[in-house]
Amino acid sequence: MTERELRPTRRWARLKNSAPLFAALALGIISPAYFCQAGDSIHSIDWKTEEVGGGRIQLDVRNTSRVPITAVLAEGKRQLVEATHPLLSVKSFDSALEPYAARSLESGQTYRFVFFGPKPEPARLSRRTVAVRAVLFADGGTWGDQEWIDTLLSLRRTAYRCENDALQAMQEAEMHPSIGEPILQKLDEMQKAEEGGARSVYDRIVIGRVFKEVITNIVGASQIEASLPHSFEPKKLAPSAPKMDSAIQATAYRIRSLKAAGLTSSM
Repeated sequence: MTERELRPTRRWARLKNSAPLFAALALGIISPAYFCQAGDSIHSIDWKTEEVGGGRIQLDVRNTSRVPITAVLAEGKRQLVEATHPLLSVKSFDSALEPYAARSLESGQTYRFVFFGPKPEPARLSRRTVAVRAVLFADGGTWGDQEWIDTLLSLRRTAYRCENDALQAMQEAEMHPSIGEPILQKLDEMQKAEEGGARSVYDRIVIGRVFKEVITNIVGASQIEASLPHSFEPKKLAPSAPKMDSAIQATAYRIRSLKAAGLTSSM
């Protein structure tokens, strides 16, 4: 994706004060003040950037609306003096994809991203930019670059599909334990098939996360940790009936969470 102006989607207002942000980052001057604001009276965000040493840039995104934020995607770019294309770094937060580790960003709350590091050396860089590219709100509202909004929603749909397929496989294995291949081997094969057909590296990350969590719920984290770092082979691990039931309940919960968060834009 080439560098371009963020355009509002649907009824969003244009970005305010974005020029000082990009100019400051390009010159390596980072102020602790909030540079950018976006949104309207119902949905709004602002964010600030700050250089924190070691070549790192800290990006704090704050929810200034009354509607919870369920996902944020931010993008960092570094342009090498000798290169034609910039180095791209994309980071995201999505409470629907990680319901046990992350919560929606409520009004007044801030989520922090940290971009970059000590390499490449500053002398090799002609420009650095950091910006929020997409935001999803709990009521279906969206803001940002439509391509990145579509990416966030597509990743939710990928997770939803994988969770449903895993749930169906576990339910069949529980009902007919003596028929077909062992459930862990089945899930391992399903994961490989999904990763083989993944459209992007982001999809592969989500697919791997879904199946690893399902397998962990079935066999328990202790067995998986014991198999690392030598090799992780699900078919060699042993599920138990109580854990299988718990895994089915956990997967069903994830499916409900994804559906409730929204798989498509509704505004």
